[in-house]
Amino acid sequence: MTQVESHDFSKLKQHEVAIVMVPFPAQSHLNQLLQLSCLISSYHLPVYYVGLATHNHQARIRANALNPSNITKLHFHDLPNPELVASSNRATVWDVSMLLRDPIASFIRDVSSKISVQHEEELLKKLYSFEGVTTDEAMDLSDSQHPYMDIRSGDLHNTSKVIESKYIDLMEQAEISLNKKQWAIGPILPRKLDYISNRENICLDWLNKQPPRSVLYVSFGTITSFSDRQIKELAMGLEQSKQRFIWVLRDTDRGDIFKGEDRKVELPEGFEERVEGVGLVVREWAPQPEILAHSSTGGFMSHCDWNSLLREYYYGSAYSCLAYAH
Repeated sequence: MTQVESHDFSKLKQHEVAIVMVPFPAQSHLNQLLQLSCLISSYHLPVYYVGLATHNHQARIRANALNPSNITKLHFHDLPNPELVASSNRATVWDVSMLLRDPIASFIRDVSSKISVQHEEELLKKLYSFEGVTTDEAMDLSDSQHPYMDIRSGDLHNTSKVIESKYIDLMEQAEISLNKKQWAIGPILPRKLDYISNRENICLDWLNKQPPRSVLYVSFGTITSFSDRQIKELAMGLEQSKQRFIWVLRDTDRGDIFKGEDRKVELPEGFEERVEGVGLVVREWAPQPEILAHSSTGGFMSHCDWNSLLREYYYGSAYSCLAYAH
């Protein structure tokens, strides 16, 4: 077990509010809420980032395009680590998240006792049905949260009205909202990447040697795993295309990325030797924002999740390609 960190709440007395971030323990959520935490913290408000010790550590070492000095301003509250199964099965992560209710509630009570916290009195009466659009595990998790939804003042959306004004307006009228506020606060991405543009990284070093807008960036996120056959087909396609590329070839994140060994993904024999100088295969964590913002990047082949699309839209140097696998 990792010991729970103790915090000095004396400084909270000068604030009317404190912000507590509790991300769902999956990389796409960890990083987005870390970025939002840094943004809120820049307004001199106390922000507590609460999660399992292993996931807080994961969020810090994988922080994309965030200045380390901004991260140090956050208050990380490490919860004890339950035994996590070294598995890519997301149901395991959901099960673990349910074990965190009591320690998180205890922490929030502790913070709330130090400041004046007010909640709107309107109660949420009904929720939109997600039947048929998500998994049973996700439905079970959502159902378990219903009794606690009435305390919310509204919802934050990682988007902007420039992109989705029509849908934000519709959300405000939807039954699920019941007059709750809907705030479009995104994209919550750093505007400047200058402070890390000169750092050593195999991807950035390789991109520096390529012509402008000539490289296809291939990455399918942290929750997607390909079969050996799919990897072979994609490798063959990239090789035969004669297109410059960076391919981030990683297996999906496990419940605890620091336990167990990663699956060794096998490429066709001699593939990396044949594409040397044209393509780069990366098996480790890659700095995606910097890659997308690089002048040599001309295309983005991805699983088209919202986080990746927002980065492509925001940093602007790549043209997104819809990718699929059968």
